[in-house]
Amino acid sequence: MDKNDGAPPAEVGAGAKIVLVHQDPESQEVLELLRALEQRDYHCAVFSCCELALEQCEPSLLGAAIVSLDLPAPGATDFARRLRELAGDAFLPIVVVGGEERIRDEIQCFAGACDDFMATPISTPEFLVRIATLIERQRVHADLVNVNAELGREQERRRALAALIVHDLRNPLSAIVGNVQLLEEVLSDAEDTMIGQCLDDLEQLSTRTLSMVAGLLDVEEFEGGTLQATRESVDVYGLVARMPSFYKTATEARYLHMHVRCPETVHASFDRQLIARILENLLDNAVRYAPRCGKVVLSVLAEGRDLIFEVGNDGPAIPTVERGRMFERYYRLEGRRKGTRSNRGLGLYFCRLAADAHSGTITVAERRELPACFVLRLPDCIVDETSQSDSTEVAAPPPG
Repeated sequence: MDKNDGAPPAEVGAGAKIVLVHQDPESQEVLELLRALEQRDYHCAVFSCCELALEQCEPSLLGAAIVSLDLPAPGATDFARRLRELAGDAFLPIVVVGGEERIRDEIQCFAGACDDFMATPISTPEFLVRIATLIERQRVHADLVNVNAELGREQERRRALAALIVHDLRNPLSAIVGNVQLLEEVLSDAEDTMIGQCLDDLEQLSTRTLSMVAGLLDVEEFEGGTLQATRESVDVYGLVARMPSFYKTATEARYLHMHVRCPETVHASFDRQLIARILENLLDNAVRYAPRCGKVVLSVLAEGRDLIFEVGNDGPAIPTVERGRMFERYYRLEGRRKGTRSNRGLGLYFCRLAADAHSGTITVAERRELPACFVLRLPDCIVDETSQSDSTEVAAPPPG
């Protein structure tokens, strides 16, 4: 073994507990290693066999383990794997030492069993540096585990807060919906048609707001794996044909043309509520960012057994750099008009999670008539072979 001349000064992290397992604990090689480690305030325990080391050491409290490749059965690599199992989630650095030829012959066995290996004779300065580096990695790993645990606790607090908000908002919103419906019944014979129209709009808006509030909780349940898509056979034309009526006020106010194109005979298997909410989110965005007097289109296409929804407007295309990130949670999309920013909150993130629940995808594309277009693809869900018929268009043109 090389002499200790030129060894580095005491390393940060010294004082850690180190176990050394060697077939000859009294050898000159082992004694020199121990002397070098103890000079840097490491606390060492030496064992001549694996079983004794396992009996007397708590792996989760160790800073590192040094194992001789020449140990009798069960051998160094098996012992190292056993140590790693006992350490659990804690990172336990393990160094295997042995003859260069032996290491070369068995190096494939080290994968997953140890973090480093050194050939004898060992350079003491190099050995100390490697041990200090591995113990520093252990400290960083422990810090990351703690940070991750704290992030988990913070996420749980946020989920609890979201559930509380949803609970507190759902009751008054439900009451609003109920009162609006009651007013509609009471005033059903009113001569002023504007009253009926306003109440109808209020009912639709409050119902959609209630659905959006429920979406907050749905996002948390999707992430937690507790919310699943419940498939049923859906008349797709019946689902999408009524959607222009939800946006009558907005389209009239901004003179937008809204068109829905869908085969009348298409039936598919998916979660009606989740897909309807995806389409409502996409239509909300399309209407909000469409240019005045512009066009909003919802198209339904059949491609084999895949069902494709395309929702877009004839406004500016979404920048390529934004497209891969806009479905992230709380991602803020740069506004398409100079000096504006749009916070899309959980809407598009929910769309992605709901698409994932159907093993589907949602992406951004450009079409000739729709530079800004979202594409939702639901694979293998069409259940009616007659769905390849020509599309029927439902339009909601602006007044005048």
